Amino acid sequence: MMPIPSRLHQKGSCSLRLVIVLLSILVSNPGPYSGTVSARTDEVSFQQYLVLVEGHRQGEFVETAKTLGAAPKGSIRSCSKRLAEESIAGIDRRAAVLLHTQVAILIENRGDPELWGTHLDAARRICDRITDSDFKSRWYLALGYYYQTNLKDLSAIEIFKMLLKESPGDAQILLAMGTVYEAGGSMFDRPRSKLSSLPSSGSMRVALQQKLRAKRARDRKLRQAADVYRQALASSPDFAEARLRLGKVSQLLGEEEYGCSQFEWVIGESSDRYLVSLAHLFCGRLLEERNELPEAHHHYRSAVEAGPEWQVMHLALSHALRRSGDIKASAEVLMRGLQLSVNPRNPFGGLWKYYIKFDEFVEIVAELRRLVARGTP
Repeated sequence: MMPIPSRLHQKGSCSLRLVIVLLSILVSNPGPYSGTVSARTDEVSFQQYLVLVEGHRQGEFVETAKTLGAAPKGSIRSCSKRLAEESIAGIDRRAAVLLHTQVAILIENRGDPELWGTHLDAARRICDRITDSDFKSRWYLALGYYYQTNLKDLSAIEIFKMLLKESPGDAQILLAMGTVYEAGGSMFDRPRSKLSSLPSSGSMRVALQQKLRAKRARDRKLRQAADVYRQALASSPDFAEARLRLGKVSQLLGEEEYGCSQFEWVIGESSDRYLVSLAHLFCGRLLEERNELPEAHHHYRSAVEAGPEWQVMHLALSHALRRSGDIKASAEVLMRGLQLSVNPRNPFGGLWKYYIKFDEFVEIVAELRRLVARGTP
């Protein structure tokens, strides 16, 4: 095994911090940190790469990621391949996995998808050689969430299916896979006209045929989501989020009463305010579509009570009140909703967290960072 100087892997080492700063200047010379990395690239030697890995383990997350993010793809491939193949004394491969993950986050909006993929491939290459099975499974779950966040549905499904081979029936993994199908199915419009009601030819029929093809694709994804959520509930019957999501996709598939029964279960059994508020919101939406406005008001008010900080609950209640003709009350509720500050981690009035699982990705990475910093094998 090839060791690195012991002074470079002492926890909190001032010399390590200085080396990282110097590497950052020599390799990329990035300007003030702005959430991205410099487009300039320079070679990184394997020894420099090891210093960055150890620096990341000790908590220099941004500095090490910015430096490695400015390196060319060839350096990334060669260094990560060598670390995957060689056991280096004093170097924790898990830290390298997290370093490449952090770089991918920093460069995802830089307009270089090949470099982004190179770092994720490097992380997977190294992770596959790690003997810590708990770290490996947790990181791959985070990677699946990250692909879902970036709308890489096929990659996310591949990851979740791989994890299910190792842990069949795992409710959390099944839920994660279901969210990919659900988000894909929720993006399609529902056609409101029947094909037989239109002329046999012409642009209207062509447009409707396109909508019907979209509906079939949408329904296929929603049925896949429902099936996966049922599997999750078979493993964990009290899994409130799986019940909420099963109710939502069932509602979209036209199984409205069954969907409502799942929402009612969440309302009665869950202690999670966010899930309860969404269950009331979804119930209210269905009742409003049926023009059962007093009942819709009840659920929307309950949604606001459970989640007063989420703007979408206020907007839904305001809309229903306006439809009922209570303009004054509608305006008051609307103003209260508009005065709420938008949480950048959960925008769109609170619905972002439901469709995009970025928080789960962040939480797992933070958990793994703590694990690696302690040096726990």
